[in-house]
Amino acid sequence: MNNKKRQSDIAQIFNAEPPHSLQAEAALLGAILHEASIVPDVAALVHAEDFWTVKHRTIYTAMLDIFTTSDSRLDLVTLHTLLTDRGVVDQIGDLDYLVDLVDSTPHAAGANSYAAIIVEKARKRKTIEVLSHAVARTVTSDAPTVDIIRDGCAQLTAIASDAVQEISRPISETVTQVIQDLRHFYKSGDDAGALKTDLKDLNQLTGGFRSGQVIVVAAGTNVGKSAFGLHLALTWAKKGHVVAVFSMEMTHIQLAERILAAVAGVDLDAVTKRRTPTADELANMEDAGASMVELPILIIDAGNLTLMKLASAARFVVNHQRAEALVIDYLQLINGNRQENRNVEISEISRFIKQLAVELNVPIVVLSQLNREASRNQRRPLLHDLRDSGSIEQDADVVLFLHDPQSIRLGPGYEPDATRELELLIAKQRPGPRGAFRICFDGPRQCFRDLETDGNTSQEDL
Repeated sequence: MNNKKRQSDIAQIFNAEPPHSLQAEAALLGAILHEASIVPDVAALVHAEDFWTVKHRTIYTAMLDIFTTSDSRLDLVTLHTLLTDRGVVDQIGDLDYLVDLVDSTPHAAGANSYAAIIVEKARKRKTIEVLSHAVARTVTSDAPTVDIIRDGCAQLTAIASDAVQEISRPISETVTQVIQDLRHFYKSGDDAGALKTDLKDLNQLTGGFRSGQVIVVAAGTNVGKSAFGLHLALTWAKKGHVVAVFSMEMTHIQLAERILAAVAGVDLDAVTKRRTPTADELANMEDAGASMVELPILIIDAGNLTLMKLASAARFVVNHQRAEALVIDYLQLINGNRQENRNVEISEISRFIKQLAVELNVPIVVLSQLNREASRNQRRPLLHDLRDSGSIEQDADVVLFLHDPQSIRLGPGYEPDATRELELLIAKQRPGPRGAFRICFDGPRQCFRDLETDGNTSQEDL
């Protein structure tokens, strides 16, 4: 090829319209309007800037905003209303264009394929941008050629890293890691890959909680499931592990008050100012407050937590704040994709949480309610008592029940003592044994401890 022909080819390439697919973009937007529940999966792949046209970018951004921050259903009406309120509806072609998006896409089945096309075209445009910049620097800059190549390679590698998902590992690599962990455990007796609690029997039966696991902690009303979730978070934080707590019932102030009561060893009433603390209690709280500054606990106020918000916040705290465990209080307060059947919605939520635990490679503790039947029957809870869905049981790796045995003996009029003995039931463990044992719950101080049993375990089989 002669030099003139090569220059002509290069000129044609750089004058060409960058890669894009208006058809794939329109089809994806239409698919979302057909089935809004695909938004979390789509948003994990496609960013607004991946769309080629400003029109499609504007529509997609509005869709995400409705899905994540609004109580409204995402459909043609709500989308058109938001675009109108923002003064951009004329830019996208008014309602007629939105209707065309729906009509041109028969269903949502091809959404993943459309998303993949959009992302791939966006990567090609980024690659062209990097290479064009390198060419411009080569022509106009005095920078050494090696530096230009090095900078360009780094940017291209970043683009490639975004594209490559590690979906397979050779068995040799995996078994080597397993053997290394076993050697460490043999020498030290410490399982470095597990988060241990400060409850002896729970550690003995589970060996601690591991990355990728979903641990469901379920209990009836006022038994102490929120306190137990905070107790786990505090235990791990004291050992230096970063823990993120998602709370939909309590504000960050209320959570901090409960943690302060546990750390200071004082009654919660004194912390929440329901009574005046003694001088000793105030001193203990001040000392505890000073030590809590160093605790690696992240609190996320999540009064209206959607699946997309959960995924976004979870990825942020794990990837950027190095969280090693998540605690969610509680499952039934998460807003799913507004399915008409609540059981279907809860099933979707529990499955999503399991996928998130595997993706982020951290244990996720999820608090859950029991259904009313469990309370009415005055018995130990069973797996089918998990409220609203049997899928919770299927998706969980470990299911723990907190149970007050006195409620069976004393009946419906039972008023629990402030400090009382509870049963902790391991109703499911994949893999591992089931079992039950007793622990002490100090309600005023919001803490749990092993029951003093004269050196004998309180364990029993289930």
